[in-house]
Amino acid sequence: GEPLMSLVGHSATVEALAIDPAGKFLVSSARDCAIRVWSLDSGQCTKILEGHDDWVRAVALDSSAMEVISGSDDNHLIVWDMQTGEKKATLKGHEDWVFAVAVDEVGKFIVSGSRDHTVRLWDRASGQCIKSWTRADEVNSVAIDPSGARVVSGTDEGLVQVFSTSTLECERVLSGHSGFVKGVSLDQTGKICASAGHDETVRIWDLDTGKCLEVLHGHVDDINAVVLSPDGKVAMSGGEDNAMRLWNIGAATSDGRPQHLREVRCVAVTPDGRLAASGSADHTVRLWDCESGECLWLLEGHEGIVKRVAVHGGKGLVASGSVDNSVCIWNSSTGEKLYQKRKHSDWVRALAFSTSGDILASGSDDCTAILYDTASGAVVHTLTRHSDWVRAVAFDEASGLLVSCSDDQTVRIWNPDDGSEVRVLHGHAEWVKSVRIVDGIVRSSESFQRHKFWHIDTGKELSIDEVSAVQDSFDDLTVTGRGTLEIPKVCMYECEEGIIDQAKASAAGVVVLGCNTGAVQIFRIAGDSGPRLDPPRWVEPPESERRRSMSTGSGETLYGMFATMLR
Repeated sequence: GEPLMSLVGHSATVEALAIDPAGKFLVSSARDCAIRVWSLDSGQCTKILEGHDDWVRAVALDSSAMEVISGSDDNHLIVWDMQTGEKKATLKGHEDWVFAVAVDEVGKFIVSGSRDHTVRLWDRASGQCIKSWTRADEVNSVAIDPSGARVVSGTDEGLVQVFSTSTLECERVLSGHSGFVKGVSLDQTGKICASAGHDETVRIWDLDTGKCLEVLHGHVDDINAVVLSPDGKVAMSGGEDNAMRLWNIGAATSDGRPQHLREVRCVAVTPDGRLAASGSADHTVRLWDCESGECLWLLEGHEGIVKRVAVHGGKGLVASGSVDNSVCIWNSSTGEKLYQKRKHSDWVRALAFSTSGDILASGSDDCTAILYDTASGAVVHTLTRHSDWVRAVAFDEASGLLVSCSDDQTVRIWNPDDGSEVRVLHGHAEWVKSVRIVDGIVRSSESFQRHKFWHIDTGKELSIDEVSAVQDSFDDLTVTGRGTLEIPKVCMYECEEGIIDQAKASAAGVVVLGCNTGAVQIFRIAGDSGPRLDPPRWVEPPESERRRSMSTGSGETLYGMFATMLR
């Protein structure tokens, strides 16, 4: 939405914010060594708190006591009177930067985390350090429950640690994150914890049992902060992907419709528009009925991100290629994995079925393309003439020839019957990232939609006049920005989610989008009252599934969805 006000005053990067529960005051701290108190009614700065000698990285607010607690790169914490701006206490003990501070609601404790590998518990009344817990790595985040009974910290080791303020002992160490834990938050009871960090996930924990209740995927970069609502039912996270996401904790979708747990990296659709496949960073493939929107099969077997999928409706086959260097062939009717082949020595980026479906071609970062017999899974030919990554492969429907393109700036045409190279097409000055074939014309593409057109039977490049005559037949989909899809002569579609990949069954008028939230959107182009994009009812997320749109500083609207997966 639109910003309500802009608060201008700091002369350097703002590092931390705290807001009082009533929404009357906001406290900010910055690299200018100052803390500012703002009235949210007027937008005016009511107090400037100065006394730190270095960046102020953390602030906490106790609105009932009208106190602000700050932590700085000068290694100190300061307790301030928010009304007078005077220092009430300086807490010394840390030996390095203070990254995080938190305060309980009953006036007992302050907790802090530092680059010196310690979590410190301070007595509010005396300002004395009651306990210092030493960890193996930097402490990035801390939280304390409202009653002051539990302290939680997140560290560079990827651990969430739980301490008791009564026994002064570590109660639990929660493992699950695969990188720095940059944010932790507790609910009102002190029993539910949210944590987030470098591995792009939010985790929800039961602190009584130590069990991880949920892992929330959706961000595509580090998560820097997370906050849990007092009732533990909602969490909000913000990350370096410029997204803020609002999560319903423990809420399944109202219709049980599943989606991928992480971003969809690739999609494909059959020419008749009946079946679509999606491959994801969650290592899975899903097969979809384009008419009903039903997920027919969840296909599991890869050990890494799925980079490419292909579907052959006539043969009833789905193929997938992954960063685990393998190619899988699946039965689309039963969901059975027929074969998993690890013949490549690097990531598999490209897949295509021959027109008959008897042959599957794969392209890899190992600079080779491989042809498989889909009936037996056997390798028919290995094509080795490229000298860099093979980005894409495609079969010509009429001649049966295979076309491949590569980062070596060449396009190569092959005879799949004997694996021989028919010809090499030179002329690109950059990586060739994709190829398409329409009516015997090969279009090879570099970055920024720079294309070359070739006759597949002769290898001759088309003239400018010839290009003008054929380019419309390629019937492109174009994604501009993160979420705008352009279908020439049909419409522009503003997608609330970032689009990563798209596919179109031209004859059937079906469009498939793979999104960074893990969602797959399927549309049908309708023309009764003029061309338009007509989404089936099931595409629209039910209200219980929606997340609020948040606006970044760039004005870009970002949208996140999480749904409990039903397998």
